Amino acid sequence: MTFKDQIVKIKRRKYPEKFAEITTKPHMLQLLPYLLYSIYKGTGYRKNLLRSFRINRIPLYSTTSEQLVSPPVIELIINSERKDFRNLSEVITYAITNSVNPVGKTTVAVPYSQLSECREVLSGISNKYGIEVLSEDLFLTDSIREKLRSTFGKRYGWALQQFLTIDRVLKSDYKGVLQVNSDTILLRPTQWLDSEGRQPILVSTEYHRPYYVFLHNLNMEFPVLTDSHITHHMLFQPQVFRDILHKSNVKSLEKLVDFTVTNAQIYENSPFCVEFELYALGALRYFPEKITLAKFGNINHPRRPHVNSIEFQSELQELAKKYNSISAHSYL
Repeated sequence: MTFKDQIVKIKRRKYPEKFAEITTKPHMLQLLPYLLYSIYKGTGYRKNLLRSFRINRIPLYSTTSEQLVSPPVIELIINSERKDFRNLSEVITYAITNSVNPVGKTTVAVPYSQLSECREVLSGISNKYGIEVLSEDLFLTDSIREKLRSTFGKRYGWALQQFLTIDRVLKSDYKGVLQVNSDTILLRPTQWLDSEGRQPILVSTEYHRPYYVFLHNLNMEFPVLTDSHITHHMLFQPQVFRDILHKSNVKSLEKLVDFTVTNAQIYENSPFCVEFELYALGALRYFPEKITLAKFGNINHPRRPHVNSIEFQSELQELAKKYNSISAHSYL
């Protein structure tokens, strides 16, 4: 293959997709054509390329036979809304069936006006998996909602989802809470938590500096230059999260909201991440013995409207040979 042919191939297939494959660890021979292409694309492309290459060389998460004994029962939580309902049945089904940890409880929180629609969407699997669809109004206080609404305006829903997750985690009676974004399908079996409280935290390439500046201001022990953990799903240990908040001098969820509305750089489109990144940085700082960093292995993969359920299931089976998960974002 000529260099020109390689460039054409690279233009058609972005490097994150290639490097994210779990079947092989990316190596220098794979990197070289993209590095040459970066001469044309510029320093920003090259910086992201090298970051992606390094992070995707992190090993996959694996468990020992001892860890597989009596895995703790966990809770599955999802926050959703109408734009993601089309894949919601697959999101829940794959999360439950691919969890080595038994899932003792599954709840989906949606806007009150969409309760009936969501229950209808999930009617085919609700009884099988014991899914409860709840109004998101059951979580968070009116005071918290008003603070978020008045501060973030059009980004209110984006901010609300993060605090919904934290509230649901902190109130859980389970040792582990698996939160999955309602557009993300987990394709491969994973043990999220072992009996000793050890868990994986996945590493992403999506570094966004304002997140880490914000968290550093919350807790000076959190680094600004660090790896990203924006992975569209995460296992949270409620007690670990409570301890992280305590060590960050945040005594309650409302205090975290107060800090956020006061310190977030609202001119940024995405000024903070207080669920995934706060938990990940806190767990790595204060509970490193419980954490194993692991390869994310995810790609963005839109579900085409004309693909029927059987075809989609077949497509997911093929994708599972190369990736841990896919995120079918509504904007793709």
